[in-house]
Amino acid sequence: MDFAEIRERAQYEIKDFLADKNNRLFAIGLAALLVIGGAYTGYKYYYRGIQRAAQRDFAQAMQTYNEAVSGQAKKENIWNEVEFAFKTGYEQNKSSSIAPFFLAYQSEALLKLNNKEEAYKVLTQAVDSMKSPFSYFYQIKQALMEIDMNQADKGVKQLESLANDTNNQFADLANFYLAEYYWSKNDISNAQKHFALVASKTSDDKESMAQAPWVQSAQEKLEQLS
Repeated sequence: MDFAEIRERAQYEIKDFLADKNNRLFAIGLAALLVIGGAYTGYKYYYRGIQRAAQRDFAQAMQTYNEAVSGQAKKENIWNEVEFAFKTGYEQNKSSSIAPFFLAYQSEALLKLNNKEEAYKVLTQAVDSMKSPFSYFYQIKQALMEIDMNQADKGVKQLESLANDTNNQFADLANFYLAEYYWSKNDISNAQKHFALVASKTSDDKESMAQAPWVQSAQEKLEQLS
């Protein structure tokens, strides 16, 4: 998955990152090499099988999610089905590389069901186990949930940290939400400051994040505040 896809969806990543391992026992002899090589080949097939199964289950759960978002599913309990699909998917694919994303989507379904505390708990579990650029995206979402749950000081502090993290490809998104927060508090000076940081993005910026929708929105809102 390239960064353009990350920017477009900013929701989930399916990435098989099977490590390339060198044979450390080459000096032991040909017989040992054959045994180790055979075991490693078996492990590779096993690992890839885990990833394929996880991706299949994730795709199936996403079908239910997309039906809920689009409104195609005329069911009152559709978000319960979404929550169950991702919860079950996680339980059945805990050892896969995309396991944290089952939790991230389960958290979103719980939010739709107005179960904020459980949603926050599940999202925190996802973030703690996530090893991908999306970790930053979900940390931003985590901070927003904290603000919404009357933990504004904690949420704002986390957004500030994420906005200043040079490794965070979503730093400008953190700045955008900081600006929105300060605007909601009628702190126009800080709102302008953070909108300006986002709006200053150019087409030459890292990973073309200048094309992200929040950059254009920041530019428009900065004009409103001028």
